[in-house]
Amino acid sequence: MRQKNAVVSLARYSPMHVTWAFVLIWQNGLASGAPYVLMWATMVGSGMMADMLQKKKILSTTNVRKLANILGKWNGGIMVLTYYYPYYFSQP
Repeated sequence: MRQKNAVVSLARYSPMHVTWAFVLIWQNGLASGAPYVLMWATMVGSGMMADMLQKKKILSTTNVRKLANILGKWNGGIMVLTYYYPYYFSQP
């Protein structure tokens, strides 16, 4: 049941989010490049962290890969939640 609610929420709020995002991009060109800069910084930082964890033998290669996979999925989940947050909680 919860998965169905998530799909319905995404289907319902996606058009509003895209419209809002395009307005924001047109109002501020920096906003359109910010996700890519953040993605680059995250990739570089997580790569350095993974190398350090392996070099100091804190985690094995397998565990570093598992950790990266978990963090990647959590980030995606958080982004999905923030995707419709403004619309869901602004309703009276």
